[in-house]
Amino acid sequence: MKKNLHIWYFLAGWLVLNLLQAYFTEITEDEAYYWMYSRYLDWGYFDHPPMIALLIRAGYAIFQNELGVRLLPTLMGTGTIYLIYLLAGRPENVRLFMLLIFSIILMHFRLAGYLAIPDIPMLFFTALFFLIYRYYIEEDRFIWVILLALAITAMFYSKYHSSLVVFFTVLGNLKVLSRRSFWLIAVLTVILYLPHVFWQIDHDFITFRYHLIGRNDPEVIKQFYDFFLNQIVVTGPLVGVLLIYLSFTSKTEGSFERVMKFNLIGFFSFFMLSSLKDHVEPHWTAAAFIPMIVLSWPKLTGSTRLLKWFRILAIASIPIVLICRAYLVTDFLPVPAHVKKLFHGKEKWVTQVAQLAGNRPVVFTNKYQFPSLYTFYTGRSAHTRTNIDYRNNQFDLWDFEEQLTGKEVLYIVHQKYPAMDSVRTIHGNLKYIIDTSFCSFNRIKIKILNSELVFRPDTMVNIQLEFINATGKDISFTNCSHPPRLFNVYFYGKGSYEYRYYYVRGFDFADIPAGSSYITDVQIHTPGTPGKYQLVFGIGTDFDLPGTNGQKRKMLIQGN
Repeated sequence: MKKNLHIWYFLAGWLVLNLLQAYFTEITEDEAYYWMYSRYLDWGYFDHPPMIALLIRAGYAIFQNELGVRLLPTLMGTGTIYLIYLLAGRPENVRLFMLLIFSIILMHFRLAGYLAIPDIPMLFFTALFFLIYRYYIEEDRFIWVILLALAITAMFYSKYHSSLVVFFTVLGNLKVLSRRSFWLIAVLTVILYLPHVFWQIDHDFITFRYHLIGRNDPEVIKQFYDFFLNQIVVTGPLVGVLLIYLSFTSKTEGSFERVMKFNLIGFFSFFMLSSLKDHVEPHWTAAAFIPMIVLSWPKLTGSTRLLKWFRILAIASIPIVLICRAYLVTDFLPVPAHVKKLFHGKEKWVTQVAQLAGNRPVVFTNKYQFPSLYTFYTGRSAHTRTNIDYRNNQFDLWDFEEQLTGKEVLYIVHQKYPAMDSVRTIHGNLKYIIDTSFCSFNRIKIKILNSELVFRPDTMVNIQLEFINATGKDISFTNCSHPPRLFNVYFYGKGSYEYRYYYVRGFDFADIPAGSSYITDVQIHTPGTPGKYQLVFGIGTDFDLPGTNGQKRKMLIQGN
C-alpha cells in the first residue's frame, strides 16, 4: 500500500511541476503552429494527423493562454509515466523507478512533459497499446480487440511514426496473424481511420509525399554521426549510454518481451538508416523509450554494481534537468542569441512587429512559425508566403492567401529590394515593405504536361503547362502592386538544394475562374551543361523568389 502511495505522490508532483512549467514558459514556435491547427479543425494537416489540434482546442477552451494550449498534453504525459510503471510490472523499488524517469531528459519535455506536440499523445496511446496488447496475447477476448483497435487508431491520429509500433509488434510475434480477432482489429482500425485517409486523398496525399519524397539532405556522414550522439544526449544526458546498453543486451522471456525488443531495435535501426537520407530529429525514436525502460529495468535492479553507477549518474543528471527547466522560464544563462530566441522574447518580438504593422495584416516569408506566433499573441491576421528556398506547410493549404489579396499588408521580406525598409527588433533587423495591394499565387498549381524532358544543352525548348486553380475563388492577375512573373527553376547537385531560376519572358497570365484550369505553352532556355536536373515552375515578383507552385520533374540535358 505504501509503495502505491509513493507512485501516486510522484505522479502528482510531476503533474504539478509540468502545469507550472506550462503556465510560466513562453509558447514555442511549433506549439503556436499546432495552436493554429486547432483554430481550423480538420481530419488532417500538412505535417501531422489531427490529434494534437483536438487536444489543444479542448484545453484552450478552458484557459486562453499557454496553459490552455498545454493542458491536455500535460495530463497525458503524466498518464504515460503511470502506464510505463504498469508495463514495468509495478516495480517494488518505486524510488528507483522515479529516479530513472527523472534522469531521462526527453521525459521532461517531449515524452511525458508539458509541451503541446504530437509526440506526447503518441507516447500515451503507444504505452496504452502495449498494455492492452499484453492482455490480448494472454487472453483473446472481445474487449481487448475493441480496446486495441481504439488504441491503434488513436496512435495513428497522433503521429505517423506510430505505424512502426504496430509493424514491429506484429513482426515480433507473427503468431498473432493466425488469430481471427487480429484481422477484426485491422478492419476496425481501417474503418476508424478512413476520415483521415479520405482527407489525404482529397489533398493528393500531400503529407506522405512530403515525408517520404520531399525530404532529402546531402550531408549523410554528419547526419549519421548526429543520430548516435543525439540519442545518447536525449536519453540521459548522463545515463543514456547505460540505459541503451542495458536494454539492447537484455534477454527476453515470452512473446511480450520479444515484442518490446523488436520495437526497441526496430525503431533505432529504422531511423539510423533514415539518417543516411535526411536529418533525423532526436525525438523521432520516442516510442522506443517505452521498451527501453521496460527492458533495462530488470538488468538494472539485478546488478549491485550497475545500480551504484546508475544512481551516481542519475542523481548528477537532476541539476542539469532542473537548470534546463528553470532556463525555459527565466532567461539567466549565457547562451547564443539563436538559442535564446527559441525560448525567450517571442511575445515582445511580436509586439514590436504589431506596432509596425498597425491595422495591416502581416505576411512573412518562409516561416510558418512566425505567423502562428503573431496570431497567438495578437489575435490578428497573419500569413506566410513560401518560395523555393523553403518547404510547403499548412499555410499553403489554408485560404489566407485569397483573403489577403488586394489588401494593404506589412510584408516581411528576405530578398534585398530597393524599396524595402528595416527596423531593429530584439531578434535582429527585420526587412519589410508596405505592399499596398498584396498578391500571391502559391495556391495555383502548375503542372508540366510534357511526357518526357530530354533536351540538348543551350537551346530554346517548348514546355506545355497546365495552370490549375483548385481554390474556391476566382484568381485575377491584375491590380497587384507588384505584378506576378512566371519563372522556371533548375535544381541540380546532390540533394537538389542548388538551383537557378529564370524569368520566362513574353508570358502573360490569364485569369482563372474558381475550380478551373487552362493549358498553354512556354519557351525556356535549357542549361548549357549536360547532366541530370529537376525542372519546376513558380510564380514570383520583382522582389521575391518563385513560389512552390509545381512539382519537380526530372530533366535530362544530353551532351552533343
